[in-house]
Amino acid sequence: MFRRYTLAATMVFVGAALIFVGWLVEDSGYLADLLLQLGSTALLVVPVLYIERQLSQVRQKLTDLRAEMDSISRGYERARQTEAAGLSRTATLERKVAEARDQARHGRHTAAEVSELFRSGQDGERIAALGMMQGNHRLVDAGAIVAAISGSRSAFEQFQALRLAVSAWGELRPLDQDLVMSAVTMQMQPGGYIQPGTDRRRLAQQLQSLANAAGDRKEER
Repeated sequence: MFRRYTLAATMVFVGAALIFVGWLVEDSGYLADLLLQLGSTALLVVPVLYIERQLSQVRQKLTDLRAEMDSISRGYERARQTEAAGLSRTATLERKVAEARDQARHGRHTAAEVSELFRSGQDGERIAALGMMQGNHRLVDAGAIVAAISGSRSAFEQFQALRLAVSAWGELRPLDQDLVMSAVTMQMQPGGYIQPGTDRRRLAQQLQSLANAAGDRKEER
């Protein structure tokens, strides 16, 4: 990182010097134009270096987050592949979500990092991200909730997204609440996956109650 700062400072100094000399050159032709162009180019390199450094930091933080969530995501995927569907497997999966919730309470990672883990991750990483959002609402991403409800990769993932929506409802913006409810309503239709008699239906109905209460408060105003 120090080398990048040194290089950026050097480029600023060189660029400014070339432009200054270009202004001073009595010959306003080729030489002056060349110096001004070289100086301008050197200055333009600085924001490029800054952006590259920022992107490098983001990539490294995401790599670190993936490493921290590795045992959770792998454990989740292994349980789904090797254990028969039923209460025992569900309990195993719930333990993995609980581990992710505990990890999130340390407060090391940002909402952007956790959102990217969900967006670009495998099934286990998506579950880990939802668990982190449950454990620390500062990490909540409404887009992830909507995606996990409307395009879930499993019934368990959809359930965790609904659970997150219920627990974080009061912290979502009105627009995000509307988006969540649109996804829920679609999934409650005959062709959806939130059907009567399921735990997901119960959570969806809780969300409907929360949305209705919010609407009543708006009317009172």
